Amino acid sequence: MNRLTKERVSERDALASKLTDARADLDKALSDFNTKMQEAFGPVEAAREAYNAVVGEANTYIETVKGDQENHYNDKTEKWQDGEKGQAYSSWMEAFDLQISEIDGFEPDPVEYEEPDYGAEDLSNLPEEPS
Repeated sequence: MNRLTKERVSERDALASKLTDARADLDKALSDFNTKMQEAFGPVEAAREAYNAVVGEANTYIETVKGDQENHYNDKTEKWQDGEKGQAYSSWMEAFDLQISEIDGFEPDPVEYEEPDYGAEDLSNLPEEPS
């Protein structure tokens, strides 16, 4: 073969056009998917924010109880504090030495594909004959 026939050039050009159309369809489908994924993530983010609000309430509760415990403990005599009841109370107070952690923000990454090395333009630009 010395050169591409007219039929082969037409076939090449038709395939390049099909590649372009298929790529556009893929790009649109990915874009639509990523948009829907972001929209679907809204309730997840709202639930995370609601959870973190309850975490704040729980931590306030813990701090309030700890303050009440410390006041009660400090109002007792040193003898009581060093005794069995004081030691038990002190251990109970230590159980409240915690802080519940919030969940940090996050979001899903959009779906992407790696850009191909060659595409429709490369196919279209294939020479029809040796130079």
